[in-house]
Amino acid sequence: RATTQSANSAGATLPAATQGVAYNQTVLASGGIAPYSFTVSSGTLPAGLALNATSGAITGTPTGSGVANFAITVTDSTSGTRATATITYALDIVARPDPATDREVRGLVQAQVMASRRFADAQVNNFMRRLESLHGQSGSGGFQNGLRISTRGYCEDSLTAWTNGLCAKGESKLGPVASVGGDDAGDGSGTGGGSARGELPWTIWAGGTIRFGDRDPATGRLSQEFESEGISFGADRRFSPSFAAGIGVGLGRDTVDIGDNGSRSQGEAKTIAIYGSHQLGSGIYVDWLGGYQWLDFDLRRYVTTTGALINSNRSGRQWFVTGSAGADIETGNWMITPYVRIDLTRGRLNGYTENSGTLFDLRFLDQDVDFTSLGLGTKLNYEHRFIGGALLPRLRLEYLYDAERNGEALVAYRDLTSGPFSSISLAGLAREQFMLGLGTELQLGEAFSFEVEYLNRIASGSGSDQAVQMGVSVKF
Repeated sequence: RATTQSANSAGATLPAATQGVAYNQTVLASGGIAPYSFTVSSGTLPAGLALNATSGAITGTPTGSGVANFAITVTDSTSGTRATATITYALDIVARPDPATDREVRGLVQAQVMASRRFADAQVNNFMRRLESLHGQSGSGGFQNGLRISTRGYCEDSLTAWTNGLCAKGESKLGPVASVGGDDAGDGSGTGGGSARGELPWTIWAGGTIRFGDRDPATGRLSQEFESEGISFGADRRFSPSFAAGIGVGLGRDTVDIGDNGSRSQGEAKTIAIYGSHQLGSGIYVDWLGGYQWLDFDLRRYVTTTGALINSNRSGRQWFVTGSAGADIETGNWMITPYVRIDLTRGRLNGYTENSGTLFDLRFLDQDVDFTSLGLGTKLNYEHRFIGGALLPRLRLEYLYDAERNGEALVAYRDLTSGPFSSISLAGLAREQFMLGLGTELQLGEAFSFEVEYLNRIASGSGSDQAVQMGVSVKF
């Protein structure tokens, strides 16, 4: 940005300019047209600027900042006696600030990275909850422990013995028992034999996550408030007593308000995923999930220097893989399930350029977003049966550690096509998280189940982070 001061009545005022943008000012004496000549009669022009001796144009790109004092003398040679005029300037060049040090820019970059991660987390949590419900089932498209087909020898598994009434009665050697919720049990437990429907291997289900929270402001950061939603739909089939798999899709939305000046990130995600659950015997299981997401962001940035708001768009892609292993341990009406889990997310946010037409538009290069998280946790389920169904309250405790995370962004002003680019790295995010979950599942009859769970993530210095998960499934 350049300002000028005139030292005499023949002075002129230079327009504003900004470091990194070509500066062009033509000074003409009264009458407007040649033949005139121009010279710098005292002082020097700022580095990067030059004076055209014929036209009087000052052109170039300033390479430094500060106040430059100089005078330009114009000579009129159209008459016998040459006339001259001298204009004295004080040109103040103010460099544009490094965008990587701007809190609004940093906050917007970080909001996109964390939104991308939440998009993956929402789908992972929805699908993993579905996989948990497949544990212990055999040949049935039912939901959770009590809805299954029993077969010869099935009661040897402790989980089945706990949830199947026939096992408790010592009737597991009767051969295939093709029902849940039949009348033969006579106790409303949904474990009686005989079903007119036969085997029901398919289940369709839907699950959703609503996540909300904030990040407290700290040195160099702006506060952030976010709301994130993810819904998943799937269908799975039990191919054998020890293996079930399915396919599903998901949709996500995420909004982050950054600071108090209007900066905002709004994103959408579309997901396709496949998943499976393997029963290894004695209540041991291995679950896996793989998914691919298409991301789109609508962004709004507050320009600290001018107070303007700049709107832009960005797209991206990412994939995720999750694996989990654990064991179901029965003790009375309680089921304890310790487990370990690993989550990998690999994504790329495509580069984009702001297009408001101002000198403060920015250009962002492609940005990789990578996370690897390790989890260790346990679930506690309690079974309370009643006529026509069951209620399964649960408690979940989980420890998460980010073994790897990368979301570095490279940014420069739009007109600096070759850079240099400044780096923005993630900051203020705790690597360790503790999660507490409280929930319950309601099973009605043999074909319907509904569950809800509240989760609270605790991480030092990362503000509040809460989520509500819900799911429903129907077998056929």
